[in-house]
Amino acid sequence: MTPIHDEWAEVLNDIAGTHAFSLAGLALAHEHYMPLAENAPDPERDLIWVQGFSPKDPDKFGYMKWKIKTIPERLAQDGPVAQRIGQQWAVLIHTQWEHNFRPRFAEAADIEKNDVKEPLMADIGRMRNDIIHHHGKATKKNCGRCEVLKWFQPGDTILITNKEAAEFMQRVGAITMLGDGRGVPIPGLEDRYNPDYVPEDD
Repeated sequence: MTPIHDEWAEVLNDIAGTHAFSLAGLALAHEHYMPLAENAPDPERDLIWVQGFSPKDPDKFGYMKWKIKTIPERLAQDGPVAQRIGQQWAVLIHTQWEHNFRPRFAEAADIEKNDVKEPLMADIGRMRNDIIHHHGKATKKNCGRCEVLKWFQPGDTILITNKEAAEFMQRVGAITMLGDGRGVPIPGLEDRYNPDYVPEDD
């Protein structure tokens, strides 16, 4: 693989790792805070996340608050926090592709950016549009037109779990550049993210 391919693979790997550990942390937080929510004497009370500076304590300040009674729903496996984690995954991948790597692949192949085409990344772009412009709800004109990642039907809330992220990583080897009318696969990526792949000894 070229240095650009290697860097793209590493960026995708880091985004996948951030997504995976965020969901794992969410599961632990749900387990930790459930007893508090279930046994709270005042479920209407705010649970304030504290860090940094406040007038009473110069080392602490609160920068967010949720009512204790809302914690179980917010931290649920399919709740709004999990939804946002997955949606941020898609938006970040699209941003890296569209504004960083797609132009670089085009320059390396001496073709126009719009000639670097890949249905997989186009699907991520469609999801991004529904996340940004339709409040994370799949629409017919965006997610409904996905060619490869047919995860959501119009009206669905976009929830990207480990399963969807793993499928994307397994398919990522299909990225192609269409400059001269022929698909040119990026070698190595597909095997790299195959869960059964065992690297050869050096």
